[in-house]
Amino acid sequence: MPFRSVPLLALLAACEAPPAPAPAESTASPFEVPDQTWNEHMEDVDTHCRELNRLLLRDPMGDLRRAATVAQEAAARVRLGYGKFEDRRVPDYARLARDCESWLRQIALEARQAHGGLAAELYRAGRQQHCNDCHDAHEKAYR
Repeated sequence: MPFRSVPLLALLAACEAPPAPAPAESTASPFEVPDQTWNEHMEDVDTHCRELNRLLLRDPMGDLRRAATVAQEAAARVRLGYGKFEDRRVPDYARLARDCESWLRQIALEARQAHGGLAAELYRAGRQQHCNDCHDAHEKAYR
């Protein structure tokens, strides 16, 4: 039987693997939050904020990918304030946690998109309000 030439595209199409299924969307935080007390989580958030200070507010600006990761990790911990550690005795406790989480996620988004000036501006504009609000709520709940 004589050898016949097969067009290259037909050969490649025959060898092509079927497309992989799309990954399922997850609403869970991409960060594993350790099993700690609320006080330990808040100490870690303070550490994250000090690092954001160093990464976003110093000249020259630090690594924006790292800033995005730090802000996301802090947001994942703050999220527990309207979940596992919500304290209904403190008015607006859950709202404060949601607002702080949103603020941190917005900073992470801008940093991840290499918008360092916007990330720094958001951090600078909100840190006093969000940090003080959360510290006040935390003190009311855990005195």
